[in-house]
Amino acid sequence: MKNRYLLLVAFIFAALTGYAAKSMSINDSDVKRALQNLDKELNRRDVYKKEREARIQSIEQSLCENTENDSVENRINLTMNLADAFAAYDNDSTLFYLKKGYTLSNEIKNDTMATHFLLKYITYLPLAGKAVESIELFEKIDTAGMSDNMYIEYLKAATQMSSYVVSSYADQPEVAALWKSKTKTFQKELCSKLSNDSPLKKYHEAEYYFSLKDYDKATVMLKDLMDNEPESSNIRARAGHGLALIAQAFSDEKAYTYYLALSAISDVKSATLEITSLQLLGMHLFEKGDLDRAYMYLSAALENAVECNASMRVLETSATLPIIEKAHTAQARESMQILTVAFIIAALLLIVVVSLLINLRIQVNRKTVLQGHLEGANRVKEIYLSQFINLCTVYMSKLTSFNKMVERKITSGKTEDLAKITKSGKFIEEQSKEFYEIFDEAFLHIYPSFVESVNALLLPDKQIQLLEGEKLNTDLRILAFIRLGLEDSSRVAQMLNYSVNTIYAYRNRLRNRAINRDTFEDDLMKISSI
Repeated sequence: MKNRYLLLVAFIFAALTGYAAKSMSINDSDVKRALQNLDKELNRRDVYKKEREARIQSIEQSLCENTENDSVENRINLTMNLADAFAAYDNDSTLFYLKKGYTLSNEIKNDTMATHFLLKYITYLPLAGKAVESIELFEKIDTAGMSDNMYIEYLKAATQMSSYVVSSYADQPEVAALWKSKTKTFQKELCSKLSNDSPLKKYHEAEYYFSLKDYDKATVMLKDLMDNEPESSNIRARAGHGLALIAQAFSDEKAYTYYLALSAISDVKSATLEITSLQLLGMHLFEKGDLDRAYMYLSAALENAVECNASMRVLETSATLPIIEKAHTAQARESMQILTVAFIIAALLLIVVVSLLINLRIQVNRKTVLQGHLEGANRVKEIYLSQFINLCTVYMSKLTSFNKMVERKITSGKTEDLAKITKSGKFIEEQSKEFYEIFDEAFLHIYPSFVESVNALLLPDKQIQLLEGEKLNTDLRILAFIRLGLEDSSRVAQMLNYSVNTIYAYRNRLRNRAINRDTFEDDLMKISSI
């Protein structure tokens, strides 16, 4: 009750002064501190994941021990606890245990628990890239006769599921707009059902006010959650994300960065792998020129999405990494040019010094002249060496963006190898290799039988044979991008660092190898995921 009065006072003050929307007075030191804290927590993310896995294993052990001795109701409750423990950590396991709990509940005709499992199952299906299936199941649910508590669970599921559907249809504005409207409707009704002191109600009310562009009220409620919820709370992570979106609406870049960082910290500390704040922060920092952090954050976001088996997040994040890779390559090329100049200057200085020493040795019989030349040579050497050291100090500061391969080459003095790499394009290929490995692993996780399915579409003597150790080759990678909806050859060319004409040539050759050339790419789109 006390909190309600405080919020009411804050609302009145915000309405009179417009304070809430303008109160994100975040300075550079706040942003720097938040990013440093996020870097530190990312380095500890394995610790938090182990803590999460320990909780999961404890529930799994209880479920295993109680399978024979306990009642079916107890096993059902443990199954629900296990599904909740996997939520936003391993989406496949979440869906598996929700489906298992749904089956167990139906076996003992416990309609209430069966509905509860089904609602949660529907909630997480879009993350697995199954938005259509989720919508179909959701629309079959009959709310007539639901208890008040179950109807609240229905509204929670409807709100979360519909927001995921909006993200799934980001490339179809009309469908996304329809589900965004439904999200707002579900959210408004959910707020009317939740208790006033519920943090979840405060969050959904704030999100609802945000959708109405009432940023003052939304800011007050989200800040209240940030101040009162634990740092590892999912609600706090979502509140930070909401405040970042409000800051974005006011073009407040410092506050946008700051609150995304706080949101990401909460996600990391709770070992939540299904996240968006880290991904958004990575893209924002890329736009601001902080390439190292951008690459680190986006790589971590993609790794999390792959581990979580959230194919929707994998596709969102993987589309951004080639852009970062390209910028890294450009920066590395520029640094390589600077280092080449530095080594040329060093070589010239060395030649000058050697020439002076030879000249002094020839004139050994002219002691006075020799001493003068020697002193002069030493002075020149000291000046040049000092300049060279100063130059090297400046250039070495740029080496932080180089990978280990470049550092090893420079350390061993193999500058000619570096020149060959930059001229041949090998450097770009090696920098892209990590992305391709991550992409191949993520794609084959979503489409494990993709290679076999593609070969089934090709003539027997034209099928694709992978080399030992290969997961995908160029042909399969092009087809993979097409299967993911990237039908524009220019976009595929950009992702693979080929020319558009080369991609056209690959696609034509693949069609010519198909059993049915005219429908090859349509047949390709029918290849199903897990």
